[in-house]
Order: sequence, then structure tokens, then C-alpha cells
Amino acid sequence: MGKQDQKQAAANVFSGSVKGLANVSAVAVTYLLTPLAYGSTAGWVKAYTGNHYGYEFADIATLFWGILLAAAIFFMSRATLATAITMGGLAIAARMV
Repeated sequence: MGKQDQKQAAANVFSGSVKGLANVSAVAVTYLLTPLAYGSTAGWVKAYTGNHYGYEFADIATLFWGILLAAAIFFMSRATLATAITMGGLAIAARMV
């Protein structure tokens, strides 16, 4: 195994670890933040939907709002955490060199 192959293997391990850690952390953040965000906005979404589209759509819109909110929190936290972990790894690597 050449030196270039070793560097590529190390980069693959680091990349995979960053993705895994970001995914696990994003699930935890989503678990913690979704109920807070949903509880703060569900009433407004239900009232808005009822006033503009009819009260028969309010419950289903609130359900979809919860799903959309959870997905948005997950993907935003995953992107943020992956960036932070990568930058942290690069900062540590820069100090080692």
C-alpha cells in the first residue's frame, strides 16, 4: 500500500466518522428541540390554517407542520454539526503539523 493510498484511506475513515457523528448528534438535537419548536408554533399554524383554508384542514396541516419541522431541524443541525466537526478536525490537524 503506497503513501497516497494510506492518505486516502485515512481521509475516508475521517469522512465516515464525521458523517456518523453528525447524524447521531442531529438525531439527539432533533429529539430535544422538536417538541419545543412544535409546542411554540402548533397553535399559530392551526389558527392560520383554519382562518385561511378552513378549519377542516387545521388538524392535518398541524400534523404535516410537525413532520416538516422535525425534518428541518434534523437537516439543519446535521449540516451545522458536520461543518463544526470538520472544522474542529482541521484545527486539530493544523496544530499537529
